[in-house]
Amino acid sequence: MWQLINPTIDILLISIGIAAVSQLFQMKFTDRKKMRAMQKEMKDKQKRMRELAGKTDANALAEIKKLEQEMMHALNESMKHSMGSMIKLMPLTVIFLFVYWLLGSAYGSSAVPTLFPISIVKPAMGWIWWYVICVFIASIVISALTNAVENRMESKAQGVAKNG
Repeated sequence: MWQLINPTIDILLISIGIAAVSQLFQMKFTDRKKMRAMQKEMKDKQKRMRELAGKTDANALAEIKKLEQEMMHALNESMKHSMGSMIKLMPLTVIFLFVYWLLGSAYGSSAVPTLFPISIVKPAMGWIWWYVICVFIASIVISALTNAVENRMESKAQGVAKNG
């Protein structure tokens, strides 16, 4: 059985690496600006539909029907975009499966001590649960950091555009 430091730290570092690689792939293959614009457009249309929901005149009903068709078209475009990204991210699954096999062969059914006490589990847990907890937390943190950086870059670009 191989170990870099100890099972707890090894799995923590591997899960952080997997979360970072996953986030990088998502950033590379997903047009996040387009997705945000589509989401904003959908929210605006939903808001307008809520405003028109109480009205019963013909113009309001026609506008609701038009908004529904536009939303269906936008939803279809969003799904196409998501499917394209998923297909591009499929090779990453092979890497995840290899890491899963590698960790399973290294740690098998052994218990891994956690770095901090977790009240709902014992002081040691199976490697898979420790991996799931670590990758979940790392994904959230890395996603929040990349969103913050993207938002900051976007606001700087908008500031330059307004001043320029």
